[in-house]
Amino acid sequence: VKVREVKKPEVSLTKIKMIFTKADGATSVFATGELTAASEWYVLPDAAGVINLADGEKLTGWTLFQNGAKYAAGEKVTFESLKELAGKNVDKDGVAYLNFYADLKTDVELKNITIKYVEDKDGAQEDVAAPQNNFTAKDEFTILTDNLYDGKVPAGKKLIGWQYKNGGKTTNFVKGEHVKFDTLKALLNGNWDNEGNAWVTLTPVFQDVKSDNGTSSSSASSSSNTTNTSASQKQVVKAAAAPANTTKVLPKTGATNAAPLIGGSLAVVALLMGYGVYGLVLRKKD
Repeated sequence: VKVREVKKPEVSLTKIKMIFTKADGATSVFATGELTAASEWYVLPDAAGVINLADGEKLTGWTLFQNGAKYAAGEKVTFESLKELAGKNVDKDGVAYLNFYADLKTDVELKNITIKYVEDKDGAQEDVAAPQNNFTAKDEFTILTDNLYDGKVPAGKKLIGWQYKNGGKTTNFVKGEHVKFDTLKALLNGNWDNEGNAWVTLTPVFQDVKSDNGTSSSSASSSSNTTNTSASQKQVVKAAAAPANTTKVLPKTGATNAAPLIGGSLAVVALLMGYGVYGLVLRKKD
C-alpha cells in the first residue's frame, strides 16, 4: 500500500522587511523599512538625518548580510530586485527579513576585532557559538571555533567551516583555522567605527554526515575484518613453525641435543658388527 505524501502548501512572499544596523548586528538599529509587490521602490538610508554618525565616521553604503551584496547610501531598491533572495526565508505570514550593515569609513586605525558566529533566523542574528572578543594587532593569530551551542548543528549534518561575505565575495575558513589579524583587517576594507572597533560576522558551513549503514561504515567494517584475518594467519604460521626449531646450540661445547641420537646409532652399528665377527669365528672353528 503506497502512502501518499501530503506536502505543506508553500507560503508566498508578500512583504520584505529591511533592518539597518551596524556590523555588530545587536545594537544601533538605524532604521527599518518595508517593501511589497505594490511598492514602487525603497530608498536605502543615507546620512541625511537618518543615521546619527559619530565624529570621524562617514556612511558609504550598505552590505546585505544574506549574500554580501553592496548598495550605495540612498540607492533605490525594489521588491522585484530583492524577492529572489528574500523568498528563501519566508515566515508563515509571507514576510521575509533582510539585514543591512552600514559601511562606515573612518581615519581611525583598527584596534580591536570581535568575531561573531551567527545564522540568520527570521531577520534576526542568532548566535550559534560564543563570540571571540578583543582580537588585536598584537595577537599573532586567533583560532576559529569548532564548538557550537547545543542543538545548533542540524540533524544529519556536521560543521566543517565558516563563511564571510563581503560585497558578493565569499571567503571560506575551516573550523579551528588559525587566522591572522591582518587577514581579517583586509576583509573589513576599512569598515570599523571611530574607536577602532570592528565586527567580523561568520556563518556556519555544514556538510552531510554519511549514514552508519553507508559506504564509509561498510569500509570500516571490511577493514576491521581484514585486520582480524591477518592476525589469525600470523598465529597459524607461528604455531606451525615451532616444531621445526628443535636444534639448540649448547654454550661453549658446540654439542647439540641431537648428539644422544647419533651416539645411540653408532652403538647399534658397533653391536651388529660384533655379532658379525663372532659369527665368522664360529664358522672357522667348525
